[in-house]
Amino acid sequence: MPRSKPKKNTASEEHASDAMEPAADEPEDANEVVAEVEEPGSAVNPSILLALSKITDNITKSLDVKVNTVLAAISEQTSQIQALATRVGDAETRISGVEDTTDVLQAKVGVGERGLGDRAGPLQQEGCRFESHSISSACLSVLGKILNP
Repeated sequence: MPRSKPKKNTASEEHASDAMEPAADEPEDANEVVAEVEEPGSAVNPSILLALSKITDNITKSLDVKVNTVLAAISEQTSQIQALATRVGDAETRISGVEDTTDVLQAKVGVGERGLGDRAGPLQQEGCRFESHSISSACLSVLGKILNP
């Protein structure tokens, strides 16, 4: 590759040089990294390829941390939603049982009301018969108070 003129250090190059320092899990030999990322016949400077590789690795690590945080929150929410779904299912089962019991009890109450209505008719007729047999209204009012406190 042809040599180019040395450039002046700029602020962006200083940040790039910080990114070029080898980390504990990265190979220390820059030639190894350049050999991995450099394509044969490429006209791109190997140090640029190295810097891009490290920048890409740093971005990937940063995104992995952020995505893992989001995935952990989603996992927590999913487990809470599953717990709520279980509770709602249990509540629906209990409500269904109460509705079934209520239907049976309403039918029984209806039968009881009809039975009371059937008995009330003859009792009213007997009350009229007692009046016709000269039972005083005072006795009937006392009897009414005793029966209906």
